[in-house]
Amino acid sequence: MESSMTDNERGSLATGSPKREQVKELSQELAVSLWYTYNQHFKVANGYRYFRILIDVLTAIIGGILTYALIWDGVSTNVMIVLAVTIAVLTGIRSAVKPGKQESRFRQSANEYKYQFDGVRDFLKLDIEDSARSIDDLAEQYREYNNRRRELNREAPDAGSLWHKYVQWRVGDDGPDDISVTDAEIQKVMGSD
Repeated sequence: MESSMTDNERGSLATGSPKREQVKELSQELAVSLWYTYNQHFKVANGYRYFRILIDVLTAIIGGILTYALIWDGVSTNVMIVLAVTIAVLTGIRSAVKPGKQESRFRQSANEYKYQFDGVRDFLKLDIEDSARSIDDLAEQYREYNNRRRELNREAPDAGSLWHKYVQWRVGDDGPDDISVTDAEIQKVMGSD
């Protein structure tokens, strides 16, 4: 039985076709972008966690000293006033910044980006090289991943534009559209399972 596939269709399914390579390169860039973003969000979440812990520890220590000073008259009134004001300032900072809430938001965002990254990485490792998958299906799958990344970017909290500073450092003033991912970054991100 002869295959109904033409030579042109077979060529478009070949693993080395130009369009397949383009989808692969775009997917690799997407994976690297997601990798940097989820790592950045985890770092910001950890920063808020350490900030929250620092405020709690300082408040507890100052509260302990203030309690000691009130009970045993071991500290002057001026020092007690400074300690009380410091606790009020720390409490105000905690109320304004809400480090626990910020930590939770960034950790959730990081987990969503990580989930998306895992999907793109699996797509690269399992689907791109599969000659049974049509290029149109692969391109559509890439578009779905990229659209989901855009949605995440709209919904995610701002992580201080560290990613944009990195892009600017990499490409200068030409803009983020001209960024190219290095082979070292792809190796780092794709790893080996």
